[in-house]
Amino acid sequence: MLLLSSHLAETLGIDTNDPNCEIELSAGIKKTKIKLAVKESSADVFLFDPATVEETLLARTHQPLSFYFDKKAKHLLAGPFLGIACGIPVIMHQPEVLSLYQEIAETARSQGAVCYFFTPDLINFEKETITAFTYRCRKPPHKEWVLQDFPIANIIYNQTGYISEELRPGYRNFFHNYLPDKKTVRLINPFLGLRNKLEIYRQLITRETVSSFLPETAACDSPDDIFYFLQKYKAAYLKPLVSSLARGVYKISAGSRGYVLEYHPSRAEKVRRDFRDKIELQKALKPVLTAKPYLVQQPLELIRFENRPVDFRAHLIKNGLGRWSILIIKARIGPGGGIVTGPGWGGYRSLAEDALGRIFSPEETTEIMQNIQEAVLMIAREIDEVHARPFGELGFDIAVDVHKKIWMIEVNPKPNWNLPPGADIKKMEKKMAEHLLAYCRYLLNLNAYSSATGLPGWRSDP
Repeated sequence: MLLLSSHLAETLGIDTNDPNCEIELSAGIKKTKIKLAVKESSADVFLFDPATVEETLLARTHQPLSFYFDKKAKHLLAGPFLGIACGIPVIMHQPEVLSLYQEIAETARSQGAVCYFFTPDLINFEKETITAFTYRCRKPPHKEWVLQDFPIANIIYNQTGYISEELRPGYRNFFHNYLPDKKTVRLINPFLGLRNKLEIYRQLITRETVSSFLPETAACDSPDDIFYFLQKYKAAYLKPLVSSLARGVYKISAGSRGYVLEYHPSRAEKVRRDFRDKIELQKALKPVLTAKPYLVQQPLELIRFENRPVDFRAHLIKNGLGRWSILIIKARIGPGGGIVTGPGWGGYRSLAEDALGRIFSPEETTEIMQNIQEAVLMIAREIDEVHARPFGELGFDIAVDVHKKIWMIEVNPKPNWNLPPGADIKKMEKKMAEHLLAYCRYLLNLNAYSSATGLPGWRSDP
């Protein structure tokens, strides 16, 4: 049984005159038929009987809870439940990521949603429950991460990064075998998503609205593909087909004295090798090209600051209308004379406006920022068109060349959360959390139903 205060029932549009009212209650993917009782009270409170608690695990949330009522179906949804899938236990994340997750948990709680963080190795598929971490948002110093059992959520937000070899089968089983059969579960960010850079290029190059933003890219099936680009552009970039953080990137240049190969084997080191002819270059590249699949890409003459290459990362998230919104655009400055950007290679991050302001006039900076914003929103919408997968966020690596032309270097789902100096961290965390929760409600179409948020009546009946 679920006991509601009369004010809460009235807000939800539930008929309080039916003494034998029975409805379907869902918490995450768990559903149960329960009887509904109403008690006169002006407060927004609720109380579950022990049997319902055991069936749904609902009352163990110890927090405010929102209810969404479908009058026609007589269905009451609690929450919603948001399960955030991590590659490692949440408490092992870096402080800046942990701070974001705490903000998401606090925002969810304030809105009556249930948020937890899990790894698939702690899923009980038979009972359809998850042992997961939740953040108890009490007043300091009582805020803490605790483990408890939850129903499998009706929204799964995939935030898995690197996954160890021993844990990968569990993730594949959850994302590939279990979730596709669960029609009531909405997945934000597919498990594999946009990992293949060449596949993304081939999908987008045919789209007239965004093809001009893409540097020419091709599979590197043999050294001949490299020499085609060298003949056409005098230089080329070699990039792994699947990689991140600019690992394994090579720049090859052609000149009157032969060829130059440049790469960064570590943060503090850049290597330059000279070759007299094609044969020498092919011999040097053979172990690279046989180790993993590569693509070859048109070189771009990036803008530079103090001889450091500069590019940009635009972090986009979806809002409560299912539309893309720009969270932040940050600049990534590479090492002096480098061929890649970012702190991992001896560079640093800054706000995009700050980096552009060091290179261009205020008017040019404003124009370039607007052009970047228009480009990434346009490309994000096209990705939605070519992918039948619900991406909730995307990270675009954007280049601006010396002619101020905008280029999309690559796009990544699940972009890293690392804000540059000068960013309003709390504001960004709050915006991210609020957009995520609003997008969850959009995916479940909850705005179509009457809703109310109540407090659990732990100490006294309503």
